[in-house]
Amino acid sequence: MPSDGNPGLTLLLDLGSSRLKWSLRDASGVEQASGADADIAAGVAELARTVAVPPVAAWLARVGAPERSQRLREALATAWPGLTVEEVEPRLEAESGVGPGAAAQSGVLVSRYAHGQLGVDRYCALLAARARDPGQPVVLVDAGTAVTVDVLRADGVHLGGYILPGLHGGWAGMQKLLSDRIAPRAPGAGFDPWPERSPGQSTAAALDRGWATAWAAGVAAVVAAGRESLADTPYPEEGVAGCAVGSCVPVCRLTGGDARMLMEYLPGPVRTDPRPVLDGLAVLAGLELADESRTGRAGE
Repeated sequence: MPSDGNPGLTLLLDLGSSRLKWSLRDASGVEQASGADADIAAGVAELARTVAVPPVAAWLARVGAPERSQRLREALATAWPGLTVEEVEPRLEAESGVGPGAAAQSGVLVSRYAHGQLGVDRYCALLAARARDPGQPVVLVDAGTAVTVDVLRADGVHLGGYILPGLHGGWAGMQKLLSDRIAPRAPGAGFDPWPERSPGQSTAAALDRGWATAWAAGVAAVVAAGRESLADTPYPEEGVAGCAVGSCVPVCRLTGGDARMLMEYLPGPVRTDPRPVLDGLAVLAGLELADESRTGRAGE
C-alpha cells in the first residue's frame, strides 16, 4: 500500500555505480530537493533530514548487485515506514512485429539490443532523451565509470550503442603495467593540467597526456560513428512534430562525471544533460519534465 506521504511529491532514486543520487519532484516536474552521497545509509539519512513530509512513492533505478537495492530499501523503511518503492526494469520491444506507435508508449523502448543486456541506467536515459527531443535523432554519451554511447533514431527506436573504458579506469589499467614507475592515483585525483598535448617528460606525465588525449579523441570518433549510423534512417514525415525529412543533425546529449572533460572534444551540436536517469524515472512515474537547464556551444 502507498504511504500516507505528501501526495504531490515523488522520490526518484538513481543508485549508480559510485553514488546514490535522488530528486524529489512535484507533479509538474519541478524539483523540490535533491542530493547525492557515496554511502547509501548516509544519503538516505540526509534525505530524511532534508524532507519534512515523506513522499507518497519512490521510483528506483539500480545498477550493480541486487543487495544494494535491499540496503537502500532497509534505510528508506527506517526513515519512512510504509513508503512504496518501485524498482524499474527495462521494458524492451523488438523492432520487428511492433506497430508504428510502439516507440511512443510510455515505459516501452523499442530496441535492437539483446534481451537482458541493456542496463537500467541507459534505459532510463533513453526514455528521457525521447521525451526531451521527440521526433529527433539523438546520440547519448554517459562519461562515468565506463563510457556508454547510445544511438536513438528519430522515431524513438534504439539502434544500439558502444561501450568504452572510463577515463580513470583506463588509466588505472595502464598504471598496473607501469607500477614500478607510477604510483596509483589518489581517490578523486584529476588529470592536471587538462588538456595538455605536449610530450610528457616523465612516465606519469606521458601516461596522463597520452591516455587522456586518446580517450577524448576515441569518444569523439564513436559519437561520429553513431551519427553516421543515423544518416540513412527514416525521419518523421513532413509536418509532424520533430524534424522535417532529412533536416536533423543528431544532437549529442552528454552526461557523467567526466562530461566536462569531453565537452570541447565532441563535434556539435552538444548539450549537457546532468541527470538523465532521474529524468527517465520521472517519465516512468508519469511526471512532467520541467524545462531543462542546458549548457552547450555553437552548432546547436
